[in-house]
Amino acid sequence: MDLVYGVSRKSSSRSQHENEWLIEDNCLITISTKNTVVWTTRTEINDITNTTWASHVYVADLNVPWQYHKVMSSKWTVTTLEWNIYGTYILIGDCSGTVSIYCMNEHMFNDWVLLGSTTFEAEHILGGAFFHSGNKLCLMTEKKDSVTYYEKFNYLRFAPSVRQKGGCALEGCIVISKTGLIGVIVLSKTSHNNTPLIDNVRIPGRLPIRDNQCGYLLRQEWTLLDCNQLSGHPDANQML
Repeated sequence: MDLVYGVSRKSSSRSQHENEWLIEDNCLITISTKNTVVWTTRTEINDITNTTWASHVYVADLNVPWQYHKVMSSKWTVTTLEWNIYGTYILIGDCSGTVSIYCMNEHMFNDWVLLGSTTFEAEHILGGAFFHSGNKLCLMTEKKDSVTYYEKFNYLRFAPSVRQKGGCALEGCIVISKTGLIGVIVLSKTSHNNTPLIDNVRIPGRLPIRDNQCGYLLRQEWTLLDCNQLSGHPDANQML
């Protein structure tokens, strides 16, 4: 693969050796289906004096990556960063157990607002993923050279992760903590002002986890691949 472009932050007057402590924690980055990127930093991007120590989340459009926008800052280390399938919501989890969902304000990419948040007390959030909407577009490899869009791309039959009344897909996400707790967060609508609220459900029964990966299956199922000290345990790899 070829490097198309690179963007670097301003360097401080201090030596590189003195700034090595800034990258002690792993930084997170993920790209959405809309070719936008979200990532974390340990100091604010414009900070050249290293005085804004925290966990900061930024977004940028990969067509103009030098135009970045700040989403939020937290004194706790951000450990989970995920887009929803449409690239409109950002799931942010941290080491204190707080899970937040941000969205664009009036569809303005440079203005992000908190949609809702919840806290799983004393839990280190390790990973997460939004519910699948049931819409899955794929490339038909046998017709990849076709000039017609509808011949080249086609929708696959894919069940939503969670359904509500009427069979419509329900918005929400699933998160996994370091102790093995599985939390389900549902975005619901209130009856009086149509404002999304976050409700959370804890699923009991867990094993200590060091790393994990979430995936979707066809029939409203999740596959959770985890890495733990009990890899031989029958519940080490779980399917929900």
